[in-house]
Amino acid sequence: MATGKKSKTKRLRVASAWPTTDMNNEEFAHWAETHSLEKLLGTAERVPTVSAQPQAKPMKTASDRLQIALRMPPEDLAAVRQLAREKEVSSATLLRTWIRQRLRQEQRRAS
Repeated sequence: MATGKKSKTKRLRVASAWPTTDMNNEEFAHWAETHSLEKLLGTAERVPTVSAQPQAKPMKTASDRLQIALRMPPEDLAAVRQLAREKEVSSATLLRTWIRQRLRQEQRRAS
């Protein structure tokens, strides 16, 4: 049953400018909770951040790799899968590793 009462939501004051930089974190958190930032979004100054950790290599994306189809006899695929299980890697990882190793050998031989 509806009682006819509407719940009141408190409207935040619309901030017209960012607060001063002399606020501590708690003061800023309180300010952000009591002000609407709708007029300020996108107007903040970008400040570079300094990471304590060394830069990680960028993740490879799907466009950095090509997928190929490889036809092989079922018994060879079964052997690859068994070896991969023993080495605790995927069969794709094992095949990729073998191809890279052979490529390096061939490149050394050619030079």
